Amino acid sequence: MALICIGLFVYNSEKYLNNCISSILSQSFKDFELVIVNDGSTDKSLSIINSFLDQRIEIHNHKENKGIAYRLCELTKSIDEKYFVRMDSDDIMLENRLDVQIKCFNESPSINFVYGDAISIDLDNNILGYKKSTNALNSLNILAGKSIIHPTVMFRTEWLQKNNYNKIYNGVEDLELWFRTYKNTKYKYINTPLIFYREVISSKKYFNSIQSRKLFANNYNLNYIDRFKFVTLTYFKTMYTIVFKFFKLNYFNIFFRYTTKKVDLIYYNLIVKYKRKPLLMRCVNTSGMINVVLFEELNYMADYFDIIIVTRIDSNFNSPFQKSNIIFIDLKIDRKINLINDFKALINYIFIFIKYKPDIVHSMSPKSGLISMLAAKLVNVPVRIHTYTGLIFPYKKFVLRNILILMDKITCICTNVLYSDGYGVIKDLYKYKVTNKKIRFIKKGSVNGISESFYTNYEVDINKKYSFFENNNINVNTFIYIFIGRINKDKGINELVEVFHNINTIYTNTKLILVGPFEDDLDPVNTNTKNIIHTNENIISTGFQNDIRFYLELSNVLILPSYREGFPRVLLEAGIFKKPCIVSNINGNNEIIKDNFNGFIFENKNSIELMKSMLHVYLKKDNLEYMQNNAYDYIKNNFVQNEILEILLSNYNNFIKKKFKYE
Repeated sequence: MALICIGLFVYNSEKYLNNCISSILSQSFKDFELVIVNDGSTDKSLSIINSFLDQRIEIHNHKENKGIAYRLCELTKSIDEKYFVRMDSDDIMLENRLDVQIKCFNESPSINFVYGDAISIDLDNNILGYKKSTNALNSLNILAGKSIIHPTVMFRTEWLQKNNYNKIYNGVEDLELWFRTYKNTKYKYINTPLIFYREVISSKKYFNSIQSRKLFANNYNLNYIDRFKFVTLTYFKTMYTIVFKFFKLNYFNIFFRYTTKKVDLIYYNLIVKYKRKPLLMRCVNTSGMINVVLFEELNYMADYFDIIIVTRIDSNFNSPFQKSNIIFIDLKIDRKINLINDFKALINYIFIFIKYKPDIVHSMSPKSGLISMLAAKLVNVPVRIHTYTGLIFPYKKFVLRNILILMDKITCICTNVLYSDGYGVIKDLYKYKVTNKKIRFIKKGSVNGISESFYTNYEVDINKKYSFFENNNINVNTFIYIFIGRINKDKGINELVEVFHNINTIYTNTKLILVGPFEDDLDPVNTNTKNIIHTNENIISTGFQNDIRFYLELSNVLILPSYREGFPRVLLEAGIFKKPCIVSNINGNNEIIKDNFNGFIFENKNSIELMKSMLHVYLKKDNLEYMQNNAYDYIKNNFVQNEILEILLSNYNNFIKKKFKYE
């Protein structure tokens, strides 16, 4: 049997319950049993309780709500532990609370209960002040409600069972107990905080206690003055509460007693771990982007935000995150325009935002950006951010271009912060008059930079490498070109495959590795290209890969012949692996690759220039070492992830605090 029984009484406390239970289980004094009494909660309280698997927990689940006084009496009659602590489900114990009080009992064996002070906190765990209990019980203090901070008390169980709470005084059961026993009991006051005490102004709480206060006044024959203070003033508190809440006034210092005693800095540091993190909601089209683009960023941000990722969860996707405050919501959005499905997605987003109340919604993909920003605007999410990672409309014509421009205009109107991952995208947004808002980008671009250590510390699995070489007829002298991305027409795959096929007929010791999924339903490559891929044994198609490092390590040169890009991350990854790149002359590509410095740039859709560049790197391999070092240095000096994420975090915090006007 444990030395202490802690009674935790719960009714619809889902918002604060996790912190409360965690603080109890983290006590430095370990010899206790925690009895959690769920008094008919209708929210998620029971699920939260059941999520704790500590063997010291005993759960009493009741379907009917009977009130705190009833459940206190019920529990205290049945406990066998030597000491009893009563805890509210929205308060937080200081880590040494039990140790301090047990020490008092050991030093003063004759006392019946011991209590102390508290640090008052608001609904968001901000410290309000130092809350002091009285050091001398008397009728004046008790009737004025200025006696003992109830959740700080530790009782000797034997005394409590003889002088138990009276369940008819619900809401003032503690005051009745002190009033009935203070003349004939021994107690000890500790002049130190034992808990973080949550100050909650509730007109319902005051109103519901009036009947108990009237009963108390009658049963104890209070005089007119005491009756006025104990009963009548409660009516005024109820009315004041309603008025102050309606006008959103700061009523804490009026209703609650704070001493002039300064709250020590240590308590500000202790409460930090219990503070609710702001909620960041990231909206992207497909879960495939999480591993490829957002993993490092979200893993970093999870230390400062609770994160919900709204995306279409693909069948082969497994969450890479170990942190419990990153969760997913599956929401399917068509990449093509589909008015019915798009309207359904809009309604779903609205309900998601209303339910979770995010502090920031940050979208990135074009379609999910439009729908999520519109929904966020409609429900007035405080911070609405969209990041452009490429534009479609400059490469389309006539009616379709105008439709796409209109969609981007709506996205921009609904945001209050715009980002781009490159300067070329910004120029096009202004050129086509999509928006006149300020568009930000960090350092020299990129969504979130690149983790140098993730790539430079990579070691190839030798057995996997030998097996891959053997299966694909590769030797140490084979020259390997690599493409990483979606296999579709828009990525320039038709030109790349045709050019490689022609080169390979002459220089047979060359290979082309295509890393990425085929997009047959949206923008398929032509039939001839697909036939070459399947029949040319020197073209290796790996399909989608969660980790591309193995293939980058094997290759000599990366090729990205896209018709359009945002700010292609794959070029950063290739650079940190010291791989020169051959790229089409489009926005994004030409912001990372400098011709004849860390790669080659050819005119978009020009197969002849592409072939010249591919032959050049093959025939003049001695020049590659110069480009390899340049590629690594350029990425390291301009796109280090930690620096970019620190800037993004700072921006997030500034947006939340509204330190500057959104543009």
